[in-house]
Amino acid sequence: MAFKWYSQSSNINCGGYGSIEDFLDSNLEEYLSALDAFVNSNLEFKVGDSQIDLWKKNYDFLSEQFKGLLQLDQNYSKLYIAFEYLFAKENARRADLVLFSKDRVIILDLKRKASYNYSDLERVIAYQRDLSNYHQQTIEDKLKLNSYLVLSQGIKNYGDQAGIKILNQSNFSSELSALNLVPVSEDYVERWLSSKYQASSNIIESIVKIFKEEKLAEIGSVKGREIRDTIDYLKQIIHYNEIKYKQKNLVFLRGVPGSGKTLAAIKLIHDYNTYKLRKDNNPLAAVYLSKNGSLISILEDKLAEIPGDLKSSLRSVYSYKREHMNNPKVPLENVLIFDDAQRAWDEKRMKSSDSEADVLLKTGHKIYRTKGSATIICLIGSGQAIHTGEEEGIELWQKALSKRGINNWNVYCSAEYEDLFKDAASLTVDQSLSLDYSIRSNLIDTSPWIEALLQGDLRSVSENLAKLYEEGLLLRITRDFQEAQDFVKKQETEHKNISYGLLISSKVRDKDVKYKINGGRYYGSFMKPEEVEEWFKGKNKHLNQGSSEFACQGLELDYPIVCFGGDYYYNGQEWEIEEEVRRYNASKYKDFSKIVENIYRVLLSRACKGMVIYIPELDRLDKTYEFLVESGLWEL
Repeated sequence: MAFKWYSQSSNINCGGYGSIEDFLDSNLEEYLSALDAFVNSNLEFKVGDSQIDLWKKNYDFLSEQFKGLLQLDQNYSKLYIAFEYLFAKENARRADLVLFSKDRVIILDLKRKASYNYSDLERVIAYQRDLSNYHQQTIEDKLKLNSYLVLSQGIKNYGDQAGIKILNQSNFSSELSALNLVPVSEDYVERWLSSKYQASSNIIESIVKIFKEEKLAEIGSVKGREIRDTIDYLKQIIHYNEIKYKQKNLVFLRGVPGSGKTLAAIKLIHDYNTYKLRKDNNPLAAVYLSKNGSLISILEDKLAEIPGDLKSSLRSVYSYKREHMNNPKVPLENVLIFDDAQRAWDEKRMKSSDSEADVLLKTGHKIYRTKGSATIICLIGSGQAIHTGEEEGIELWQKALSKRGINNWNVYCSAEYEDLFKDAASLTVDQSLSLDYSIRSNLIDTSPWIEALLQGDLRSVSENLAKLYEEGLLLRITRDFQEAQDFVKKQETEHKNISYGLLISSKVRDKDVKYKINGGRYYGSFMKPEEVEEWFKGKNKHLNQGSSEFACQGLELDYPIVCFGGDYYYNGQEWEIEEEVRRYNASKYKDFSKIVENIYRVLLSRACKGMVIYIPELDRLDKTYEFLVESGLWEL
């Protein structure tokens, strides 16, 4: 059979595919013509002479190496390969060569050079990560993925680097032969090449997709299934309470930052309201309440074109409590979902005898007396308290449950809170109410690294950082803001429609960093609520204004530049708050040290695809930089 080049089979998502023996029987001209036609037809640029020359050299290299491979194992002649596999949603990204076997897929990234850099490794790791997480056929068939960086001019044996094996002229054939690959059919290869590939979406895109397409954004792997299991369990609690138990249910869903709590809540709101509208003609049976006014504003703008009164089901906690506090009015809904409920204000911040937890429980009691059942779902994120009045955390809810008149709630929670709520009217413990993995960063869980970093545990930071690199998270560190800026802008040239911006603590003194950021054109991090929306719509890319923890909490960027601006620094033994910052702020909080730690937890957990940590040239930050570099962070 002849090798099937793009000009002969234009419906397949690659430049050509066929067996190794058919490739060796092909000629250079049809190879070059097919790849040129494929790229010109599918991408927005014309192939230049340098690319043509690279393809020629790759053709010669592969022809020689495949002949050597067949001398070691003649069965490999039947193995299928594909050139220039195009990642469907991302126009510019192509895998040079894919090799197919019965239980695995091999990705080969060819470089016409003798040595490698960090970007080379990251590209190969990203191919492996994204196919594992987002390629339907790979997920369904539970295929193993092996990725290799091929240095066609190299002879040095680099071994494994960040979990990637590096091939060259001397070990290409022997390494592939040792895998004992088993040929598959042409039909299987065609199914794989045409299989659905759905890359990850950011939080806003995912929420819009729920309302537009009535489905949760595609989340591959075990971590994605965990979210769906949690949603199903929450639906079960609501349904049985409504039709059978007729109780007051208080549910606590905990999760690390970026674990998908908000997505689960929005999907639940959408599905329940849709169900009640069809069943009872009730358009508003559940409401999502957020302490993040910026998130609500951005969603209202994005969802404006979708039919229905979506605005009523997505509300800020502030407006909701103002409507129902000390008001006999009974809400239309019987399900309330409170995001970041661990940030509920205490009585002092409320300037009332009631905390926000009290107000929500009293509102739920009104719903119960009128409608016969009520369910409040509290989403709990660890280490997210950054405002005054939020420091009691989930204990504020335990305190509220002990008050007369609003007690007698049936509590559902994970084992982490079992002891805290042991005195509830009834207690159901289920680990479906605990989301332990972050999915924000391409399904890579960054939380162990962030926790180790904030604890100053060098060994644990290094171990967890190595895992992040192996899983494909782009992490860099620099003391030069221009280098940081160039890095994130380069990502934009390679991947369309990405977001980036500067994240910085609100406690940083502008005078310390003003002339070190963006060539001195830096205007601080304070933003009014309406300015936050504009920032996330595009002003973030100007890099002349930072987003503080207040503005970015609950939101995300593909490639943030996270600035350690001198308010918090590593002194060689532990993290320390700058003296003037502590003196000015400490009296406003019960535990200012914990607040500052939480600020950096928020800033470090906003990244979707990668992050640059920027350490300005301040003397007190020298040891911070040394600590992070020693832990293994790659320098720009």
